[in-house]
Amino acid sequence: MQPLISGPWILVGDFNLICCASEKNTGNLNPTLCTLFNDTLDSLGVVELPLLDRLYTWSNKRSSPVMARLDRAFVNTTQCSAYPNTTLTSLVRPTSDHTPLLLSIASTIPKTNLFRFENSWLRNPSFLPEVLPAWLDAPAHADAAGSLAACLKMTRAAAKVWAKRMRAPPSLIPNCKFLIMMFDFLEESRCLSPQEADLRTMCHDKLNQAVKERAAYWKQRGKQKALREGDSNTQFFHAHATQRMCRNAIKLVEVDGVQLTAHEGKIAALTTHYKKTLGDPGHSNFSFDLGTI
Repeated sequence: MQPLISGPWILVGDFNLICCASEKNTGNLNPTLCTLFNDTLDSLGVVELPLLDRLYTWSNKRSSPVMARLDRAFVNTTQCSAYPNTTLTSLVRPTSDHTPLLLSIASTIPKTNLFRFENSWLRNPSFLPEVLPAWLDAPAHADAAGSLAACLKMTRAAAKVWAKRMRAPPSLIPNCKFLIMMFDFLEESRCLSPQEADLRTMCHDKLNQAVKERAAYWKQRGKQKALREGDSNTQFFHAHATQRMCRNAIKLVEVDGVQLTAHEGKIAALTTHYKKTLGDPGHSNFSFDLGTI
């Protein structure tokens, strides 16, 4: 049936077979059946989900029991990509000699623990006053690299604390829009009180800040998506590259009060500037004979 099924799929049940001797507590096995079972799994191109909380799923319930791993769950590569957080656990065995299995499928990919600086934080007026002191309070080191690393670590910790404390609820923008719309409707039938007018102004300011933060957030995510997917998402990638090219074009270069707009003039001015900054290239030579090596 495998060639007839497309998309993600799962093969689960009691197979009455084991793959190796370690899946049976006595170690007894039929090598021919094990080989046939493994060859069939290889031809299907499936991956077995590991059972996280026990070794065996079947027992003959004797005083000296024989236990084996007979119940399994297999998935194809498409299912692994679509649902990477799929897990297999066991439940309590009430009466059967087989252990019930619980297959949990989640569509959310686990979040990474790596720190990511969000450009949207800079849109919040309280971010820099609360985070910059951490840079200044970093412990001093003998070398410049150690001092820079200490400053970055202190600032990263302060940014994490600030972001956790200042995380806006997802209903902030809809609530602000609702209050603004309600006061606008009330204003059509009567004059707003000073308190109502002040509240509407506060909602306008908060909404403006929240929209700017969200725009900066998704702009940064758009660049990361372009770098990650590249040509696999050609239309998206080319659109963003074209926007950045138009935005980053240098229209004018001013040198000693002279404005240069020609392409050749801008090239000469920038080349001269970076040569002064980086220095002229030197000449390298070696004192050994390549032939002897």
